[in-house]
Amino acid sequence: MPHPASRSRDAAQTDGLGVPRLLLIEPLAPGRRTVREILDDHMGFGDRTFWFSLALGVVSLLMVALTARRPRALPRVAELGAAVVMIALAAAAGYYVFKTGDSGATAVWGTY
Repeated sequence: MPHPASRSRDAAQTDGLGVPRLLLIEPLAPGRRTVREILDDHMGFGDRTFWFSLALGVVSLLMVALTARRPRALPRVAELGAAVVMIALAAAAGYYVFKTGDSGATAVWGTY
């Protein structure tokens, strides 16, 4: 069993999640990215995924609320415009879901 003092020294050299601080600032090999850069990219993709998904949900609920009434609550042009916006938001959300998953898997299994 390690001495308690060495355990606290080891903990002081990590980021709190067990990732050594040196790996966060030093590349794993020449010409490669640091762990911090890889994690920042992954978190950035996750943030964008959240915002595009939230926007898609809001626009979808708004469309349901505005088009559920009879007779037609919106002009045809407005319905088509909102449909185009929903498709664009769905494409962006899907892209960032893919990029978030890909960056996480690549970070874990490595090809950076």
